[in-house]
Amino acid sequence: CGPPPVIKHADMSPARQEIVFPQKETFTCEEGYATDSQADGVKDFDIHCQADGTQTSHQTVPLVSEPPLPCLPVECGHVPSHDHATWDESTIFVYLEKPKVKCNEGYSLDETMSPAAKWYELSCLSDGTYEEPKTCKNVKCGTAPEVEHASRTEDDQFYLDKIEYTLDRGYTLDQEPDGPSTFEIECKSDATFSSTKEPKPVTCRAAPAREHATTSDAEYTFQQKALYTCLNGY
Repeated sequence: CGPPPVIKHADMSPARQEIVFPQKETFTCEEGYATDSQADGVKDFDIHCQADGTQTSHQTVPLVSEPPLPCLPVECGHVPSHDHATWDESTIFVYLEKPKVKCNEGYSLDETMSPAAKWYELSCLSDGTYEEPKTCKNVKCGTAPEVEHASRTEDDQFYLDKIEYTLDRGYTLDQEPDGPSTFEIECKSDATFSSTKEPKPVTCRAAPAREHATTSDAEYTFQQKALYTCLNGY
């Protein structure tokens, strides 16, 4: 029957240079391979030398001469679902293939903006499963910036977090005594913060008139002092 066939990703036993009737060769697919691409599929099969000098790999009776079975990489199926990421959702990947998983904007594997942390390859293993998936995490902006005359938390902030500032007593955003005394900023997808606002001292308007005294008609704000000058004789 001549030499046994060369089958990729398979070991042959016993190893012969050629086979004669009624000998057979047993082939075993290597780890990560099967004749039907299934992890629990057929991995062993025989090549028979038949009386007419042909070879077959099928266990039918009578044996029919057909091409030998291939050893195919086992399938891992579709990439498992990932939060905050994109990947090829249509392809069924097989052993040794490494589909690419890319984190969405505002997310990375290590909370940084490093380009290398934006994606990773997910290996399809020999047992038909994927390696442990990684997690795309919200990028870190760090501590929100300080704003004079306002207080906020000093905890680290991450993408989509919102930070509230509370203005000190005597300050509002529009200088009105009953004006807004808080504001928010947010941690953005590029790991920076949105713009802060400026606390302003509330206005007290012009100083009230005092009998027998003069003062400026200027408007004053919180913590400023108006100077009065007594008239002559007072």
